[in-house]
Amino acid sequence: MEFLVPYLLSPIQNHVCRLKANLLTYKEIMNQVKELQFTSNLVSCILRSAKGLFWEPQQHRGNDPYLCEYDEQVLVEMIIHFEEENNPMGVIEVVDEAFKLKKIRYEDGSRFLSMVNSKDLSIKLQNEEIEPPSRPWVTFFSKKNRLKIGKLRNIDF
Repeated sequence: MEFLVPYLLSPIQNHVCRLKANLLTYKEIMNQVKELQFTSNLVSCILRSAKGLFWEPQQHRGNDPYLCEYDEQVLVEMIIHFEEENNPMGVIEVVDEAFKLKKIRYEDGSRFLSMVNSKDLSIKLQNEEIEPPSRPWVTFFSKKNRLKIGKLRNIDF
C-alpha cells in the first residue's frame, strides 16, 4: 500500500485497498465487502483513499478539504519550523507549499491506482485540475491551526 497514508483511512478503506493491492477485481471486492452496495461506492472509496481522504459507507458528500490530514500536518510543521527560525512564511509561500503537497498527493495516488490495475481511476486523478488554494483558505487554515502567517511582502526594484 505504498503511496497511501493508511492510518488516516477508515478500516473499510484499508481493507478495500489491501484487496485492490492484491489485484482483486471490483466484482471480487464487492463480493467480499458487503458494505459496498454499489460500484460507485467502491470507486469513491478507492479514489478518496488515493487522495488521502477519509471515506465510509453512507458518507454524505460535501466539499473535500484542500489537503488531506497528513499533508495539512506536514504544512503545519513546515510553517512552525520557519516561524522558529524567525523567518515566518508569507501567504504566497503557504499557497505554493500547499499546492505542491496536493500535487504530490495526487501523483502518489495515481501511482497507487496504476499499481493496482485501476488505470481509469489513475487517469481520472491525473486529469483532475488542481488549483492553488485561495487566500481565504490560508486564513482559515492558519486560524484553525493557530499559526502565524507573514503578510504579503512588497518588493521594491
